[in-house]
Amino acid sequence: MKRLVVTAAVALTAAASCVPTLPHDPTPEAMEFDPQSFPPRVPQPTSLIVNPTTKKIDFSLAGLTIPSDCTMATIISQAECEFDQYLQTLDGFPTVTPAQTPATADLDPATLTPQNVVAFAARAGTPVADLQIGFQTVGRFLTLRPKHWSVGEFYWAAVRGYANGVRATSGAEVVGVPTQFLLKQETPLTCGAATPDELDPKCPAYALLLQKQPDKAAASVFQLEQIRSDLQNLHAWEAIQAAGIPKEEVAVIWGFPTHSTSVAEVDPSPAAMIVPQMTAPNQIKIAVQGPVDPATVRSFVLKDHFGGVIVVDLTTLATMDLVNGLPHVEAEYRDGNIVITAAAPLPIGHQFGVFLTTDIHDPSGRSLSPSPVSKLLTLRAPLVTSTGKSTLSSVGDADASMLEVGRSQLATLFDNALLDQVIGLSRDALVYCFAFPVVAQP
Repeated sequence: MKRLVVTAAVALTAAASCVPTLPHDPTPEAMEFDPQSFPPRVPQPTSLIVNPTTKKIDFSLAGLTIPSDCTMATIISQAECEFDQYLQTLDGFPTVTPAQTPATADLDPATLTPQNVVAFAARAGTPVADLQIGFQTVGRFLTLRPKHWSVGEFYWAAVRGYANGVRATSGAEVVGVPTQFLLKQETPLTCGAATPDELDPKCPAYALLLQKQPDKAAASVFQLEQIRSDLQNLHAWEAIQAAGIPKEEVAVIWGFPTHSTSVAEVDPSPAAMIVPQMTAPNQIKIAVQGPVDPATVRSFVLKDHFGGVIVVDLTTLATMDLVNGLPHVEAEYRDGNIVITAAAPLPIGHQFGVFLTTDIHDPSGRSLSPSPVSKLLTLRAPLVTSTGKSTLSSVGDADASMLEVGRSQLATLFDNALLDQVIGLSRDALVYCFAFPVVAQP
């Protein structure tokens, strides 16, 4: 359904503190922002679900309680529950998370330019220069992401609309919905009311929202006021203007933090291709974003010593050859990478698994955070249904099917009590998980 928008005339009237009337004539398309819908049609990721007290992701702020026992999940799938449990351990979003924002219509790719879609790193004080911008027709989402977001950063993102901005494939202008208009106001939306019950029906923001959702209007006013004040107090408008979009041309704006812990990222998608690198026939290199304590980077060597870096020859291990299935390797942290060197070249054609555990720390003693793909590969529940549909709302069918092949194969390792006892290869201890075939070096 198309969202009603405020015309320029209505905006001027509202600014003069009069109660506007929503237009009934055909309207332009819009960038959606409806936190009251189910599921919410809002940009993601969003700081709206970061708990201000715990500083961690908290889905209860969006009205969704994640069960402690995911086998009992009913509203969401078991896999979604397990993945959301992981997200709620983070103090910000994973660094390879694509950002997306919904629209009421398909958008013209020719207008999805760096001038119309921007992101700004608030702590670094710089625009994001390497954004990949696209449009996902399923669900109608504009998408943006760099190769990865920086650890411990806060980002503002925005889309330019109106005459100079993005357009629908029909050629129609794309504007902001009424809630976005309200977020641009300089004065509080609550008109001095301390609680929703005290709102005056003549308060412009309240009167406007009463026309859309009378039963939710009061709560929406207070929710939007919190967002409006955050945008103002955190200098979001100045950031977006520095990235190139004037406040009056913003059709949608949102912000989100990334987690502060170091991470060994993995993302095999063509847009990123962040995977382990074979830098020599006997050497694997894994890039880490964020600091690492070199003393904690130690390999596991069978009958010799335990360590947080584990390499498994999955092809050999499948023959129950434990000795050769756990090749002798050494690991060190060097120039932002965990470098793994085997005593002999890795056999071409063999499938290898590389795992990092919570034994690896940053200099302050914190374990690395798992990257999403690593976490998905360690879930207990299937990533697809019997008909091939993804069981996670954030993962497409094709990606879920591809990852499910690896997840189901690795499950035989994680469910093996002997391997857990011998090398500590358990789901809960892993922060990095990836499997790949060894191919001949060019």
